[in-house]
Amino acid sequence: MKTSYSLMVVVITLMIATGCNSQNYEPGKYQKVFPGDQLVDASKLTEHGVKYKRRGGTMEYRLSEIAMDSRNLLRLTIRMQNGKKIFPDTLFFNPGDLSYAGRRLVNYSQGYEMKVDIENGQMAASLTALPDSDWDWVGDFDKQFEHGLFEIAVMNYFIKALTLENGLKVSLPFFIFSEEFPIGWVDVVVEGKEELNIDGKVYQTWKVHSLGGKSGDKTFWISDDYPYALKIHSKGLRPWIFDSEI
Repeated sequence: MKTSYSLMVVVITLMIATGCNSQNYEPGKYQKVFPGDQLVDASKLTEHGVKYKRRGGTMEYRLSEIAMDSRNLLRLTIRMQNGKKIFPDTLFFNPGDLSYAGRRLVNYSQGYEMKVDIENGQMAASLTALPDSDWDWVGDFDKQFEHGLFEIAVMNYFIKALTLENGLKVSLPFFIFSEEFPIGWVDVVVEGKEELNIDGKVYQTWKVHSLGGKSGDKTFWISDDYPYALKIHSKGLRPWIFDSEI
């Protein structure tokens, strides 16, 4: 059976290198912070559009408030372009606590379409193979979660919502796209403040590491002044760097 973590999900799942081997690292050892906890301030995530760049590619995020199926949600649309290939993705979150509410993804490189909805902890998911694809993990799935989860593909937003301070160490629960839909834990560690120079402009940022998770370890540079990360670095990949608001 094909691995459920496709190359595209890993790439969109962003960001970093810290020298830690995620396969040997066991996350979840710090204070556990769930969606809606006091350390999570959803008001920090305001509507915006932002473009990132790196050699050979661009990535755009657009965060907006929408109404869908009688629910008020935050919708994050992602458009990543690598060379001539374009990878679209759409994720949904509850605006009150930032818990994961759904995803719509067509993965042309792996050959499947995914739809996920979560409401009041109840998940309904479906996977279908695209025409002429040999993707073999298909069907409808359901699962009840005991608490809200974050979405690992865009960790930078949930880290931005935290009350960041030097030395902060917390563990966050994430929805994991794999056959059993397990809960994955990722440890978030604030290293401290760091000046970031982008095209001659200096930004004051928090340098934050995430440790663990199937996607590997990551580093984020997040400013108190912007609702999005300014730099996103995934282990083994070139970093995404802020280009402009859109």
